[in-house]
Amino acid sequence: VDQRHVGIFGILDEAFQIALQPARIAVGGDIGLKAQIGQHGKGRNTQSGRSKVRGAPAAAGAVDGRADHPQTESRQRDGPPTSRRGGFMSQRVVVIGQGYVGLPVAVRAVEVGFDVVGFELDPRKVEGLTAGSSHVEDITDQRLRSAIATGRYRATAESADLAGFDVAVISVPTPMAEGAPDLSYIETASATLAPHIRPGSTVILESTTYPGTTEELSLPILEKGSALKGGVDFHLGYSPERIDPGNANYRLENTPKVVSGMNPASLEKVQGFFDQLVERTVAVSGTREAELTKLLENTFRHVNIALVNELKLVYDAMGIDVWEVIAAAKTKPFGFMAFYP
Repeated sequence: VDQRHVGIFGILDEAFQIALQPARIAVGGDIGLKAQIGQHGKGRNTQSGRSKVRGAPAAAGAVDGRADHPQTESRQRDGPPTSRRGGFMSQRVVVIGQGYVGLPVAVRAVEVGFDVVGFELDPRKVEGLTAGSSHVEDITDQRLRSAIATGRYRATAESADLAGFDVAVISVPTPMAEGAPDLSYIETASATLAPHIRPGSTVILESTTYPGTTEELSLPILEKGSALKGGVDFHLGYSPERIDPGNANYRLENTPKVVSGMNPASLEKVQGFFDQLVERTVAVSGTREAELTKLLENTFRHVNIALVNELKLVYDAMGIDVWEVIAAAKTKPFGFMAFYP
């Protein structure tokens, strides 16, 4: 047997080891995150970061107490969006981060009737956005200018402009640094937002991150800076971004949006907001489940891309057309999804 054929198993194993690294980081990071910020989790179960009284009914007028939810609950919007759904009327929305994730959220929110402040620290991006020039592929200049023309969108780098928000969406990057995601952007965004939180407001994190980040990293920062209690005075949730830049078929509006909250009242607010923006929302039982949903999606993609790239090297050495093999495998109607080198 040709040693190249035998070596395929070693190459595949190496591909899987590399591709599974994000999952290992997620698990290890969750443990490290707890150790790092466990001292902030006063009154919370250190195993889950949630209220110790799981499933207890909320007190009258409060939003504390996390009841058990169905595993997933999908909600489809009937008809066009309306600013009255989910208890939202003409409310003020802040989107922190005006990149490929945050700008589509901001523009879409304007289109359905919200007053939106797009917060961005890069002054060049703020200048471009103010002039109606989009740096994001999925948002055309015309669409951005239409949002500006409503008088309900403004880009800014001034934190004072965050005051008075009803809903805040944190859409900042979490780049890899020394083998682990850099959460400093989430920390900075949370600290910047915290002084402007009011009773009844809603904060939603969208950034890709470890399971536990929303309630164990962001929440203590928000509570400290606002002197308010999450789940009681303000709502907090997580909804992973699913933007695929340049995809003409699936955009923010028609891609199902996973939503979660730290308790049922928070979930209702988060889902109510995104019901305005997208055609379908899918609720999960908690923020950790939503955070890990995103990591599972990314890991699935990374594993399969790494696999097909390694297979191409082997198939090329064997004189086999990898494209033909994939095309043939793709004819199987179940148990296979095509990925390409």
